[in-house]
Amino acid sequence: VSLGAGAERSLYHVLVMGLRVADAIKTVRPNLDLLPSNETLAAAELYLAGRQNRDRVLSDRLSAAAADYDYVVLDCSPSLSLMNQNALVLADSVLVPVACDYLSLVGVRQVIKTVKNVNALLHHPVQIWGVLPTFFDGRAKIAREAVSTMTQHFGERCLPPIRQAIKVKEAPAQGQTIFEYAPGTPAADDYLAVVDRI
Repeated sequence: VSLGAGAERSLYHVLVMGLRVADAIKTVRPNLDLLPSNETLAAAELYLAGRQNRDRVLSDRLSAAAADYDYVVLDCSPSLSLMNQNALVLADSVLVPVACDYLSLVGVRQVIKTVKNVNALLHHPVQIWGVLPTFFDGRAKIAREAVSTMTQHFGERCLPPIRQAIKVKEAPAQGQTIFEYAPGTPAADDYLAVVDRI
């Protein structure tokens, strides 16, 4: 939605209706393709629940298309859903964004536990590539403590934080990336640093 791509054909259509991935992908920027999803993804999850090998459906449907790309980013909610288990089976590594607050630090523990369970139960090696502190406000003690805790726990896998900025929240409403909406701002520079590190 925020990149101006509708979801007439979405991940739901690929998973449930057998649509070819190539027929659902949209080029939204040069060198940036998107396989959109929307509220129908909840229905897709119900469909997955009744399938054999239900944790591998996403991988089965997307693996061939994913091979055509240098990088594939799966944007997942912070939940323990069947869809997220599917995403972990498809993934090689995980970058976990973590808001710089107490509750998010608690939540990241659950994500790590889930990744370990996928590794053990599904025999699929997924590594935590890194954690990305987000919504960082250096004036707030809790934000500084959160980054310190992540750095202590993850070492070099803790990336430099993304500074909190209203421009990051405004950009999607304009159908733009932060690089288009507010290039050269501290938050845009922070995201560029993440891209360079990857």
